[in-house]
Amino acid sequence: MMNEIVLDMRKAVGPELSSKLGLSPAHTDLGLQLACRITQDVLNETRRTHPTITMEIISKEVTTPDALLVWARVAAMFVDRSNRELGINVLNASAMKNAVLPRLSRIIKQRADGSEERMISFLKEVV
Repeated sequence: MMNEIVLDMRKAVGPELSSKLGLSPAHTDLGLQLACRITQDVLNETRRTHPTITMEIISKEVTTPDALLVWARVAAMFVDRSNRELGINVLNASAMKNAVLPRLSRIIKQRADGSEERMISFLKEVV
């Protein structure tokens, strides 16, 4: 599922990231993969410590403070690691985060379809 998500994201936001931010296709792909890995890591940790929050994240709109905090953590980690690991400046990393994470959240919800089993399958995949 993860490779499919990266492909979907590439089609959906790749051209925007290239034209608006001047990112190369390689940087775009690396950024999308990084976003997926970070999301997996944070959701795995959340699933182990707070399973009900993870189920809320995949089954309905994220509105509780705890669930919003999970996505805020993903966002902060994405900007930081994009800058440190990929060499994308912080402004571009933040713009990339704004383009990528909302779409990634929707795709994960659609693919998991409220199923804990599908979510666990997603979280075990390697990017």
